[in-house]
Amino acid sequence: KGELELRPDDAASLSIEGISLGVPFEKSTFVRRRAQEVAYAHAVSRRLQKFQPDLVIGCNNPLDAQRVIQDWCRSTGVPFVFWLTFPYPELDLYGAKVRTARYPALARLRGLLSGMALYRWILPRSAWIFVQSSRMLREVAAICRDIPHEKLAIQWDICVEMLEFEGGFIRPFNEAAHRARSAA
Repeated sequence: KGELELRPDDAASLSIEGISLGVPFEKSTFVRRRAQEVAYAHAVSRRLQKFQPDLVIGCNNPLDAQRVIQDWCRSTGVPFVFWLTFPYPELDLYGAKVRTARYPALARLRGLLSGMALYRWILPRSAWIFVQSSRMLREVAAICRDIPHEKLAIQWDICVEMLEFEGGFIRPFNEAAHRARSAA
């Protein structure tokens, strides 16, 4: 997913590669989906082995995939930075609690399991944790009392989802106006 084409204003040293399993992604079947997520993580790890990065930033990968990539980083001594976009375990637990989840019992189980993976494995083993707002920083810090706070950072340019979550306003992005301001 995502843009794979470089933009004219990208750094000359930037390269972007897509990683594909060569088959359609099985979103609707838990066992197949998880197997594909782990296979994807191993494909990423193989690419990292060839690339030999100085640092890996993991973001928006399923937690099982993140763990495999993080394991590669730990085994090779490459620092792993976890970019926490949203505390999804809490969202699952909240959906189960207020009964907005389609299957509340499964949402609760997923929230508990993903919370254990995130807060007991991935975050404590990350060289740095990047969170997207001061509210999320407080919540993650409260949950992760064993993670040194100096390993946590705040994103100052808040994403749309966090504005909604924190009750902020949303102003539509006008790319033409942005480019005009940037060119001036």
